[in-house]
Amino acid sequence: MVLFAISLVLIGYLGIYFLNAPSVVRDVYQKKAKKISFQAERESYEKHMLLGSLNLKDRDYFMAIGNYKRALKERPGDIQAEFALAKSYSKACKYQHIFCAEAYELIQQKEDQYPKQKSFTKLKRIYLTVNSQ
Repeated sequence: MVLFAISLVLIGYLGIYFLNAPSVVRDVYQKKAKKISFQAERESYEKHMLLGSLNLKDRDYFMAIGNYKRALKERPGDIQAEFALAKSYSKACKYQHIFCAEAYELIQQKEDQYPKQKSFTKLKRIYLTVNSQ
């Protein structure tokens, strides 16, 4: 988050400089600004994935779901974050009897999207055994 704020300030400062800088210098600074912005985005994604993992271990499924959703905002379509979110939903359903509809819907959607991915099929089996109890 701090890197993201710094990158915004840096980009704003460089924007003023770009008005008077030659195009070669401008290109160099634009590349550096993009690199800093990408690094901040990557760190945010990794932070939310780590926090989600810790929440999952602590059985705080609600917070895990929130962190994985934030990670997906940083990297939409990331299969690792999608699986972690589906796992959080299914565990919340199994152990706390909440988010069952969301778990089923997300698992079904991802199973259709990734038909060769066995991990979503396993998760679906876990979810279905939860419903049959």
